[in-house]
Amino acid sequence: MTRPDWIPALLLCLLVGCGGSDNTAPAPEKPEITADPTTQDLVADRHFDFRVDAPVTVHLNRAGNQPGSYQLYSAVAYRDDVEGLVAPDPQSRIATLPGSAPSLHIAINKTWQHLVVEWHPQSGLEPQQTRLLTLVGETDYVVQFD
Repeated sequence: MTRPDWIPALLLCLLVGCGGSDNTAPAPEKPEITADPTTQDLVADRHFDFRVDAPVTVHLNRAGNQPGSYQLYSAVAYRDDVEGLVAPDPQSRIATLPGSAPSLHIAINKTWQHLVVEWHPQSGLEPQQTRLLTLVGETDYVVQFD
Protein backbone atom coordinates (compact mmCIF):
# COMPACT_ATOMS: atom_id res chain seq x y z
CA MET A 1 0.00 0.00 0.00
CA THR A 2 1.45 3.36 -0.94
CA ARG A 3 1.17 6.56 0.94
CA PRO A 4 -0.38 9.58 -0.85
CA ASP A 5 2.10 12.39 -1.61
CA TRP A 6 0.12 15.09 0.22
CA ILE A 7 0.40 13.52 3.73
CA PRO A 8 4.06 14.57 4.35
CA ALA A 9 3.20 18.09 3.18
CA LEU A 10 0.24 18.22 5.60
CA LEU A 11 2.39 17.05 8.51
CA LEU A 12 5.03 19.63 7.68
CA CYS A 13 2.41 22.45 7.62
CA LEU A 14 0.99 21.37 10.96
CA LEU A 15 4.39 21.26 12.61
CA VAL A 16 5.43 24.67 11.24
CA GLY A 17 2.06 26.32 12.00
CA CYS A 18 2.01 25.13 15.61
CA GLY A 19 5.58 26.15 16.37
CA GLY A 20 6.41 28.42 19.29
CA SER A 21 7.32 32.07 19.08
CA ASP A 22 9.96 34.18 20.74
CA ASN A 23 7.66 37.22 20.94
CA THR A 24 6.55 37.06 24.58
CA ALA A 25 4.99 40.00 26.43
CA PRO A 26 6.59 41.04 29.71
CA ALA A 27 4.69 40.02 32.84
CA PRO A 28 2.66 42.86 34.35
CA GLU A 29 4.08 44.44 37.47
CA LYS A 30 2.33 43.64 40.72
CA PRO A 31 0.50 46.62 42.25
CA GLU A 32 1.68 47.93 45.56
CA ILE A 33 -0.41 46.63 48.44
CA THR A 34 -1.46 49.25 50.95
CA ALA A 35 -2.55 48.58 54.50
CA ASP A 36 -6.30 48.49 55.23
CA PRO A 37 -7.57 51.49 57.18
CA THR A 38 -8.12 50.98 60.87
CA THR A 39 -11.25 52.07 62.70
CA GLN A 40 -9.43 55.12 64.04
CA ASP A 41 -8.97 56.28 60.42
CA LEU A 42 -12.76 56.31 59.80
CA VAL A 43 -14.37 59.63 60.63
CA ALA A 44 -18.08 60.54 60.49
CA ASP A 45 -19.96 63.68 61.33
CA ARG A 46 -21.12 63.79 64.93
CA HIS A 47 -24.78 63.86 63.85
CA PHE A 48 -24.45 61.14 61.20
CA ASP A 49 -27.19 58.52 61.41
CA PHE A 50 -27.02 55.05 59.86
CA ARG A 51 -30.79 54.61 60.06
CA VAL A 52 -32.62 54.56 56.75
CA ASP A 53 -36.11 54.35 58.20
CA ALA A 54 -38.38 57.05 59.58
CA PRO A 55 -41.59 56.74 61.58
CA VAL A 56 -44.70 58.02 59.78
CA THR A 57 -48.38 58.15 60.64
CA VAL A 58 -50.90 57.94 57.80
CA HIS A 59 -54.38 59.18 58.77
CA LEU A 60 -57.15 57.60 56.71
CA ASN A 61 -60.33 59.66 56.22
CA ARG A 62 -63.31 58.36 54.26
CA ALA A 63 -66.77 59.83 53.74
CA GLY A 64 -68.54 56.50 53.09
CA ASN A 65 -69.61 53.98 55.69
CA GLN A 66 -69.38 50.73 53.71
CA PRO A 67 -67.00 48.00 54.89
CA GLY A 68 -63.77 47.47 52.99
CA SER A 69 -60.00 47.63 53.32
CA TYR A 70 -57.04 49.92 52.71
CA GLN A 71 -53.86 48.77 51.02
CA LEU A 72 -50.59 50.70 51.24
CA TYR A 73 -47.76 50.41 48.70
CA SER A 74 -44.29 51.94 48.57
CA ALA A 75 -43.81 52.12 44.79
CA VAL A 76 -45.70 53.28 41.72
CA ALA A 77 -45.99 50.95 38.71
CA TYR A 78 -47.89 53.37 36.45
CA ARG A 79 -48.66 57.06 36.66
CA ASP A 80 -50.50 59.33 34.23
CA ASP A 81 -50.62 62.91 35.49
CA VAL A 82 -52.86 64.06 32.62
CA GLU A 83 -55.62 61.54 33.43
CA GLY A 84 -54.85 61.47 37.15
CA LEU A 85 -54.28 57.71 37.14
CA VAL A 86 -51.97 55.91 39.54
CA ALA A 87 -51.34 52.19 39.84
CA PRO A 88 -49.21 50.78 42.64
CA ASP A 89 -46.50 48.19 42.13
CA PRO A 90 -48.15 45.06 43.58
CA GLN A 91 -44.79 43.73 44.81
CA SER A 92 -44.33 46.78 47.04
CA ARG A 93 -47.37 46.26 49.28
CA ILE A 94 -46.64 47.32 52.85
CA ALA A 95 -49.90 46.63 54.65
CA THR A 96 -53.59 45.83 54.37
CA LEU A 97 -55.89 47.41 56.95
CA PRO A 98 -59.59 47.10 57.71
CA GLY A 99 -61.72 50.02 56.58
CA SER A 100 -62.44 50.90 60.20
CA ALA A 101 -58.77 51.76 60.90
CA PRO A 102 -58.39 55.51 61.48
CA SER A 103 -54.61 55.58 60.95
CA LEU A 104 -51.49 53.53 60.43
CA HIS A 105 -48.13 53.95 62.16
CA ILE A 106 -45.34 52.59 59.97
CA ALA A 107 -41.60 52.92 59.45
CA ILE A 108 -40.85 54.02 55.90
CA ASN A 109 -37.55 53.89 54.07
CA LYS A 110 -36.13 57.41 53.65
CA THR A 111 -35.41 56.67 49.99
CA TRP A 112 -39.09 56.12 49.16
CA GLN A 113 -40.63 58.98 47.21
CA HIS A 114 -44.30 57.99 47.40
CA LEU A 115 -46.88 55.98 49.23
CA VAL A 116 -49.86 54.70 47.29
CA VAL A 117 -53.04 54.13 49.31
CA GLU A 118 -55.95 52.21 47.83
CA TRP A 119 -59.49 51.90 49.19
CA HIS A 120 -61.17 48.59 48.30
CA PRO A 121 -64.87 48.57 49.20
CA GLN A 122 -66.43 45.24 50.07
CA SER A 123 -69.57 46.01 48.10
CA GLY A 124 -70.31 47.76 44.82
CA LEU A 125 -71.94 50.71 46.58
CA GLU A 126 -68.69 52.70 46.64
CA PRO A 127 -65.99 52.97 43.97
CA GLN A 128 -62.46 51.70 44.44
CA GLN A 129 -60.16 54.71 44.94
CA THR A 130 -56.41 55.30 44.80
CA ARG A 131 -54.44 58.18 46.30
CA LEU A 132 -50.78 59.08 45.85
CA LEU A 133 -48.86 60.60 48.76
CA THR A 134 -45.60 62.37 47.97
CA LEU A 135 -43.24 61.87 50.88
CA VAL A 136 -41.57 65.15 51.79
CA GLY A 137 -40.00 64.36 55.16
CA GLU A 138 -43.08 64.91 57.32
CA THR A 139 -44.17 62.55 60.08
CA ASP A 140 -47.95 62.86 59.57
CA TYR A 141 -49.87 62.48 56.31
CA VAL A 142 -53.63 62.63 55.70
CA VAL A 143 -55.37 60.65 52.95
CA GLN A 144 -58.91 61.76 52.08
CA PHE A 145 -61.26 59.45 50.18
CA ASP A 146 -64.65 60.56 48.79
